[in-house]
Amino acid sequence: MLAASAKEAIELLRTEESKGLGFRLVLTDVNMPEIDGFTLAEWIRNDENLKSAVIIVLTSGGRNGDRERCEQLGVAAHLMKPIKQSELFDSIVHVFGVEHIDKQRQPIGPVEVDVQIPPLRILLAEDAIPNQVLAVGLLKKWNHSVEVANNGKEAINRLQSEPFDLVLMDVQMPEMDGLEATKLIRRLERENQLPLQPTSHTPIFAMTAHAMKGDEERCLASGMDGFVSKPIRVQHLVKLMSSLFDNSSRRPLVLNSEDETPAQENRPLPNEFQINKCLESVDWSAALESVQADRELLKIVAEAFLSEYVDRLEELTGHVNNNNAEDVKRILHLLKGVMSTFGAVQTMRIAEQLETMGRTGQLASAEKQLELLRESVLNVVSALNIFVKDPEMDLP
Repeated sequence: MLAASAKEAIELLRTEESKGLGFRLVLTDVNMPEIDGFTLAEWIRNDENLKSAVIIVLTSGGRNGDRERCEQLGVAAHLMKPIKQSELFDSIVHVFGVEHIDKQRQPIGPVEVDVQIPPLRILLAEDAIPNQVLAVGLLKKWNHSVEVANNGKEAINRLQSEPFDLVLMDVQMPEMDGLEATKLIRRLERENQLPLQPTSHTPIFAMTAHAMKGDEERCLASGMDGFVSKPIRVQHLVKLMSSLFDNSSRRPLVLNSEDETPAQENRPLPNEFQINKCLESVDWSAALESVQADRELLKIVAEAFLSEYVDRLEELTGHVNNNNAEDVKRILHLLKGVMSTFGAVQTMRIAEQLETMGRTGQLASAEKQLELLRESVLNVVSALNIFVKDPEMDLP
């Protein structure tokens, strides 16, 4: 629906909300007569029934303080006019934490990439166990060795004690995030404090789910060399790696997996009536695409999530109850990344709305949204339990 002014927009939003037809996305110009887009965003955030809406603002010119204002109001993206259709589409996809999936998919299977990347020693800095399992599983397909650090501090300690050819660095981590860690690594390199590294400039690729426009620019400004969205897309990662490490022998690299899988725990399954509904909470085509059709790897990633989701939900509940907005944002960002691996779009949407509450510091009324998220996560858990019991089953 269209509105010609901020007043008309807020009235329309409230009217539709009262009918149970609330808007999940608000796209507003900053430079409007009488009342600007930031004021409209503030009205939305101060309205108990509207504040969970995702807001994208448009502007024809950068102004001092705009970015800070966006962060204060929990604005998901800030775009410059004129807006390209593709740019707007990508931003909407990114702020909802999902990857665009075409209705007519290409057949899913091993990807053949016309490069030869030599075996590398890779440091993976990532705090989510399912994301660790997925990244390690994909990288080992190419005969790389991978060591894992759970946060930025651990990554720096590993770099000070062991040589690595490449670092894959998650942006949002506890204790020290990826941007801070990268800046410190670059300073240590300038001071010759990383003598064990094989090169004076260790390549670092950022890994993150897109949150706001400009994330990639901030990663590069911190000293990173590339940017990979999560869940990891094989072709994109290979392209980045080949730009630094391609031997140019042009021998096709076919990605297949022979990884061993851990012992399976016994978990209760939903009854027969619930199975089909549970399975629909996961987009299995997207999930298989994330692991290059490797069902065994998908099983390992699913088991990793099943082993930690209870702790993550308890941790999130504690931070919501204690009004710890920064920790709420961090855990939800992590959860969205894991859910995107499984194509759990509905869960990602609920997490995005709760993350917006955390971003704006308005957690006093987050209990209902938290309960919706918990219910949605449990649906995904049920679906993954079914799959783990029979990875070769026919999937919807």
